Amino acid sequence: MEQLNRVTLRGFVGSVSIFNGAGKNMARLSVGTSNAYKSSDGVPVIDTEWHRVICWEGKFIKDLDKLQKGSRVQIEGRIHYGRFTGEDMVEHYFTEIQASKMEILPDEGSFASEM
Repeated sequence: MEQLNRVTLRGFVGSVSIFNGAGKNMARLSVGTSNAYKSSDGVPVIDTEWHRVICWEGKFIKDLDKLQKGSRVQIEGRIHYGRFTGEDMVEHYFTEIQASKMEILPDEGSFASEM
């Protein structure tokens, strides 16, 4: 049986930091994805989740310097779970998406959802 760890996100960039390491640019960004629905009493609700994403510039990830808050992006990659021990000697856990492909999408205004 094939093992698979794959995720696709399409959403908006919330924050972005670009670093240069080992001769390649690397971006650490947050991507927001939203789900629109009506609550049980008929009130429209938009639920936004934020995802932590790491991108290394390469063949399928280009133009990291064009990323900015509000950019629409599509990210393909894998989920990575990690941990580290902070200065306070407490173990911290995190989840991030390690991107293998990234595309900056044209701005088409806000996402429209049928409700």
